[in-house]
Amino acid sequence: MIVEAGDTDGLIAAIETGNANGPLIETRIRIEGSTPFQFTAPLAESGKALPDVSGFISIGPRALGAALLVLQGNGEFALARCVLEGRLRLVGAFVSDFHNTGDGGALALDQGCRAEISNSTFMSNSSNGNGGAISGSGGTLTRVFSSRFVGNTAVNGGGINLSGSSSARVEQSVFFANDATDEGCHFSQDSNRGINFPEFATFIGGSLFSDEFECGVPYVFSSDGVANLASNTFITGQGNDTFVDGSAGELNVYGSIFDSEAFELESGSRSERQPLAPSEPEDSCDDSAASIFNSLGYNISSDDTCPLDAATDLVNTNPMLGNNGDGYPVPEPGSPALDGGLSDVLVLPGQELAVLPCGYVDLSGTARPQDGNNDGVYSCDIGAMEAIGPGMVLPGHSGAFYNPSRDGEGTYVEILNDTTAVIYTFSYRPDGSGPAWFIGVAEIRGNSLVVEELLRPVGTSFGSGFDPTDIEFTPVGSMNMVFPNCILAAPGGSVAYTGDAEEGFGRAGFEAVLTQAVRLSSIVGTGCGAGDPSPNAGLSGSYFDPNRDGEGIIVEWLKNGSVLVVFFTFDENDNQLWLLGIGEPDGMTVTMDALYAASVTTWGRDFDADEVSIETWGTFTLTWTACGTLVFEYTASVGTYGSATRNYSRLSTLADTSCPDF
Repeated sequence: MIVEAGDTDGLIAAIETGNANGPLIETRIRIEGSTPFQFTAPLAESGKALPDVSGFISIGPRALGAALLVLQGNGEFALARCVLEGRLRLVGAFVSDFHNTGDGGALALDQGCRAEISNSTFMSNSSNGNGGAISGSGGTLTRVFSSRFVGNTAVNGGGINLSGSSSARVEQSVFFANDATDEGCHFSQDSNRGINFPEFATFIGGSLFSDEFECGVPYVFSSDGVANLASNTFITGQGNDTFVDGSAGELNVYGSIFDSEAFELESGSRSERQPLAPSEPEDSCDDSAASIFNSLGYNISSDDTCPLDAATDLVNTNPMLGNNGDGYPVPEPGSPALDGGLSDVLVLPGQELAVLPCGYVDLSGTARPQDGNNDGVYSCDIGAMEAIGPGMVLPGHSGAFYNPSRDGEGTYVEILNDTTAVIYTFSYRPDGSGPAWFIGVAEIRGNSLVVEELLRPVGTSFGSGFDPTDIEFTPVGSMNMVFPNCILAAPGGSVAYTGDAEEGFGRAGFEAVLTQAVRLSSIVGTGCGAGDPSPNAGLSGSYFDPNRDGEGIIVEWLKNGSVLVVFFTFDENDNQLWLLGIGEPDGMTVTMDALYAASVTTWGRDFDADEVSIETWGTFTLTWTACGTLVFEYTASVGTYGSATRNYSRLSTLADTSCPDF
């Protein structure tokens, strides 16, 4: 439903409608316009600006790239509370000037709530209790992605506080100038409140904890629960004694930077050692006897107060950080952080499924990992930021790519213009029950393609059972592809999938994958330089039947004269299915054997190419009637798929291609 920006009554009514729909049906509230929502008085029934969230509520701008959704209080009451196993998604919001006399200055998450917050900023919110911006208690699960926490204050956890068996996952976020009067200026966990088991927090994929001003308590990041810290950067301010405290909890630390020698990013480079007056912090870490500080390796600390004892840790080491232009501390040339981390997925303590060791992008949007030293190995830079490697995406990057050691899965790339591409992935389900395929629209960023939301269409069946209204485009995380060049012979480029394995959000259990991108096909007309014009170049692209939106084919007219076709569809039992074939064209017609995975393997670390068997499914025939239309015919020789003829229309056109005359 659409709500006009600034219409507080309309937003309240939309949330009440979503609550009535319950926690199993997502109510998408899209905000039209840029007028701020200004709240001057709380609702009598909730004591907050908005009703308690007990349904499945998704709030965000109507269009991608639209102005931020501004939610502004007057410093006297909180924004909202999520309760009773409700679900809250907040996208592209700027939340400021809310206050709670209890926990959660802006958002109080309680009673099993599931909250996902992305691309949002929380500024100048406050609490007389815990969590100046957000508090999680009562078994809540919170995911925060690409968000900012600035100038929030509380007793514990100026930015975020967890208690009551709650868990959080924070990725690519910034914590700056938050404050607390007890512990954890930016973040705190409290397991000493009568809870039977500790909270669990994961900070992964590049978050920055930074203060140019003195934190009012000894610890910037305080954990009395279980916390995984992976690929983060801790930058000091003036007079802070300690960044990280694990006084009564468990800290598992990987690939992070602890820089206790204060410097101003705006004034130059970290290697110049420019201290801030009047004082510098004494320690980076406080590891009391009651805590467990477990180094997973690949950490850098500018002093020796963190118990970093892995062989790959570097203590008393200058990380050599400099301002990257966006105000973030990126490794400079010669820094020990450059390509200093892992080149494979990571399994964190307490988790079964793999994660990307440094996420898929850094705070500036640079794809991770890069090959900074151009040695053909894609290793994470240590810390929150990634230095950009060689390469530039060109129209010639259209084509198919795979990892030779993972033969049987891969990606198809369509470069549409200078800014946009489409990526199709074909692979298998995590339980090994059959094929899986994803689709994503990618932004071109220098040498990389970045898909913010990778989608997995599910919910319908093959042939006459196909119903486009039954299809649900389920998110399966994000991905990137990094290309050091256009030829992409082995070892090729890199492909990173975040997966969707986070528990508690109804995901399908696809864990993270970090793999190679070696070229498998080159499309006629899409050269790596100026291109190689061909009369059939424009026939490549994606096609579909507008009446059967949700399935379709991709076509590649190859430089060797063959035509490659991949059919993304569904089987007879409502599962995903992909079929492929290669044939020799005869004029504007091509017929080929269609192949399918008769036996399959699994997604992720257990992928075994030897388990995959590709066998004949039937035949495809494609006949072009014009540049943008074709007739697609199939005849199956297995199962009860039968045969059919479809009239397909063009869905995409590759960059730098043009069509033959008809």
